[in-house]
Amino acid sequence: MLFAVGAASCLDSSGPSTPTPAAGPQAPSNPSIALTSPEVQLPIPLALLGDGQSAAQKVQINIFKVEGGLRGEALKEPFEFGVNAESLYTLSGLEAGPLEISATVTDASGQTLAEGAMRANIVAGLQTLPELILRRQPAPSETEARPVLLDLTLNLTIKGPPAPPEPTEPAVVRAALKASSCLGCHSQRSARGGLVLEKFPYQTQNTALSAGGQVAIVREMAARMSSTDAPMPPTGFPATKPENIKIIEAFAESLTATAEASARPATEASAPLDEKSIAAASLEIKLGAASRIVLPLQKDGLTFRADATPGLIAGQSYHYSLRVYDPQNLVLLDLPDAVFTVPADGKVNLLQDMNASRGG
Repeated sequence: MLFAVGAASCLDSSGPSTPTPAAGPQAPSNPSIALTSPEVQLPIPLALLGDGQSAAQKVQINIFKVEGGLRGEALKEPFEFGVNAESLYTLSGLEAGPLEISATVTDASGQTLAEGAMRANIVAGLQTLPELILRRQPAPSETEARPVLLDLTLNLTIKGPPAPPEPTEPAVVRAALKASSCLGCHSQRSARGGLVLEKFPYQTQNTALSAGGQVAIVREMAARMSSTDAPMPPTGFPATKPENIKIIEAFAESLTATAEASARPATEASAPLDEKSIAAASLEIKLGAASRIVLPLQKDGLTFRADATPGLIAGQSYHYSLRVYDPQNLVLLDLPDAVFTVPADGKVNLLQDMNASRGG
């Protein structure tokens, strides 16, 4: 299988621009595999070398198959390029599918200055891969930081909608009932008419009333307090003061509003989230003040897996931002800043809770 290299990026600046591999064109070992990605652009920034960038002369790129999640055989002799100002290297003729790409940057003497690796899913047509992040080769006196391939998984969990708030009896209502002599006839002990007002929720026949039942009782209380035909308290007791009647009427309105809100059907904008209402997610890793990687994420239910695996430093913490979208590309979750640490095996499993209520 032949791997062609963009002519403008070839190594030898003293002669015609040609890839290093000396072997001539070869037919694919498996004719049934089509070369479906005629042009792949691979950014390999050298900013981490700092002042050492000027010493970088060559970039060597190796391509490996990925089979069963493991690196397989090399697909071709290493490709060598001269370092270019754009830090962009073009490969053509790659197979579609998962590949591992490794790169080594050397100086004029062949001394390794930096190296790195990543995995990517090659697709048909023009494709620009995420940046291949290099690890600077430490000097003998430096502590070596080991690069690993990031294997990132995002798991979303949808929390159930919060239970509607239970109505409560304000202190002014309790004071109004006491001042109106209501508890003399409607205590647990006397319970005239089966109604008990000693505590909220109010009870009839030793059973707590439903939300609708509470509304009906409080509305009747307010009506009877202002009635002249069948007043409550009954004739012989001091009449309820007007200000206390207003308190009971306001309480009836509050209970009515709460009951209606609980019974109201959900609109499209407030419908609870489920798996189908989550369509996509994007995750951006911050490598420095001006360097970032945007990872494509593939959805599988409520699990998202990174479609590319940049090389990051084991043991190092990285800041990231996360957005989750619905099918109309509206943002359901915007997490501007969070942190993960790369373990020795490179496997990062992010867990993120989402409220079932939109906008929660």
